[in-house]
Amino acid sequence: MGRSARFLDASATSPITRFGPQDAPHGSGAARVSLGDSTGAITGYIPDLPHPPISSLDQVPTAAEDRMPTSPVPSIVCDPALAGAVISPFLFGHNIEHTRRAMWRGLSAQLIANRKFAGEVQLRDTAGAPVESQGRIGADGVVARWSAVGSGARYAHDRYIGYAGSESQRLIIDGATTAGIAQGGLALEQGRSYRLRVCVKVDRAATLTMRVSDAAGTREQMRRAVPVAAGDWREVDLDLTVAHRDPDARLELTVAGPVTAWFGAVSLLPSDHVLGLRRDVVELLREMSVPMLRWPGGNFSLDYRWQDGLLPVDRRPTIRLGMSEVLPFSDSCDFHELAIDEFIALCRELKAEPFITVNCRPQDFGTVDDAVAWLEYCNGTADSTWGRVRAERGHPEPYRVRYWSIGNEVWGAHMLQGHCTAEVYAERVAQFAPAMRRVDPTIIITVVGIPAPTWDTIVVARAGQHVDYLSGHEYVRPEGHDVASYKRLADAASNEERDKLTVMRERIDANAGGKTIGIALDEWNLWHEWFAAPSKHEWHVGPVDGAFTAAMLNLFCRDFERVGLTLVTYFQPINEGAIAVGPFSASFTPVGQAYRMFRAHHGQRLIPLRTTSGEVDACASLSADGRRVCVTIVSHDPGHDHRVDITVPGSGPVQAEVLVLSSVDTTPDRPLQERMLRVDRDAGESWPIGVPRFGMVLVTIRLG
Repeated sequence: MGRSARFLDASATSPITRFGPQDAPHGSGAARVSLGDSTGAITGYIPDLPHPPISSLDQVPTAAEDRMPTSPVPSIVCDPALAGAVISPFLFGHNIEHTRRAMWRGLSAQLIANRKFAGEVQLRDTAGAPVESQGRIGADGVVARWSAVGSGARYAHDRYIGYAGSESQRLIIDGATTAGIAQGGLALEQGRSYRLRVCVKVDRAATLTMRVSDAAGTREQMRRAVPVAAGDWREVDLDLTVAHRDPDARLELTVAGPVTAWFGAVSLLPSDHVLGLRRDVVELLREMSVPMLRWPGGNFSLDYRWQDGLLPVDRRPTIRLGMSEVLPFSDSCDFHELAIDEFIALCRELKAEPFITVNCRPQDFGTVDDAVAWLEYCNGTADSTWGRVRAERGHPEPYRVRYWSIGNEVWGAHMLQGHCTAEVYAERVAQFAPAMRRVDPTIIITVVGIPAPTWDTIVVARAGQHVDYLSGHEYVRPEGHDVASYKRLADAASNEERDKLTVMRERIDANAGGKTIGIALDEWNLWHEWFAAPSKHEWHVGPVDGAFTAAMLNLFCRDFERVGLTLVTYFQPINEGAIAVGPFSASFTPVGQAYRMFRAHHGQRLIPLRTTSGEVDACASLSADGRRVCVTIVSHDPGHDHRVDITVPGSGPVQAEVLVLSSVDTTPDRPLQERMLRVDRDAGESWPIGVPRFGMVLVTIRLG
């Protein structure tokens, strides 16, 4: 730092001189750069990168010169006068699906596992073969995630008497002894308040003792004994303030015999939860910006029954899934913490447009009548059948959900009984769509597509007149977190993925009979091995994911008008991409940082770029008031740092802010380092912007 360094720029014979951070504006940590040539010096700033920047080769071994660019400095001409179509915020949407750790130990604030005492389920793999359930009942008769406490009791999973549905944990104590159930692994934060609820039933008056301690049982956080009368279910509530931080606390629930007792539901929530959801995760979603939210799926929608969500949350029966890889960490069960009313409230909290997927499997609860009822509940007036139900629940005004999808991936055998041919699906769409539009003619309907010509051709040709958008799902295999994967995936977003959208557009237009049908890319991500085998592969996200995400977002912004891309929802942000959730905190991954950075383009007008850049990827937009230009730049070259010259014709005196996100390598599980620079420039001069080899840059230029 502070020493001058010299190298010959490929486009000039004068050296670049680098000064220390003390020369940067506003104490930003940037480095001032003088670019000398025959016409005089041009002064600008590049970021002080966490790895050796291109202008400080004297600080790294000589061999590092091998990765210096030999081509001319890439240039980007960004003319605000050419600004065109508005970049829809719906290109930056997300999915909230109850998969893996996205809800359980993700968005949900609930601490108790298997809290409604679900027993084992029969699972099948994608080929239909039976899979051993993880939700086994122990040899002692205690359901998964719970253990027996005390002695002298007989345990059984009761399938006839239940508080939430028809299941509970039963124990019979014949003598004068104390016994019950316990669960460990509860993460409790010091000084934080929690609400404990135990739903219990006894055949004779008894005393319920609730105890919270450390794993060894030697240090108590709380002990409370409460009398419980015989008869129907009793809800026992208790407030707890934690005295000692404990990542592995233990809850014990015991009764004194002789008695027969049933435990129907147990809940432990922090008192600052939002709709039963973690406040810190909701705040990160809000900070990242979620303009559209798709729910309940995805594959989860196949087993979801929306009417069950109208029950109180502790009363909602367990949702059992038919695909073992969807919820491997909660025994292929979901305990319905998020239902339609909470979902709409979450969307309003995030200022997100709701996007709902209805099941179209007619064998059980995927009928036209079910879809129509759900739509009427959301959008019907207070004097309609289901609108009246909504109003009686405290929501007199319609939810006005505009975006609906009929089914999910029904082309695939993995959808089990929901799988069907394109011909059958087109017939279902022809039944669902008109019936739904009779309830609300203003809705926008998306139908299932697939990057395969036969399916899309049949669905569009036979049912296109009923729909607005055709869905596409895109998952790309990263093959690792190394430098080669970084380069391949960054390039794939700009090239291969662009080509796929182009082909999909051509296929729709060739079969839609003149009707305009948009493309809804309502699932996309990198397909890591933990998607297919989550129990065998740990979840990791890093700079490779961040670069792919940023390059894809640039692509969506640049090409949405050309290919008719109407909405995009990422799959999915929580514990599968953008936000990493731990027991006591949550944070952005590089994917989340990219999404937060791209907020700059939401609702702005796209500026077509003239660029000579081959190793960086860029997109630009103009604010509605015409006073701000935003340029996002992503490195495609993990072998070099780059300097990019940006020119804004006719801008007059300007000021710019440069947000730099960078990493020293491609190692996952840590966020990108962030630096903010502020720079003043004169009219007509280009901006030399440093782009780190493992990172991305947002340049915000305020026009005079």
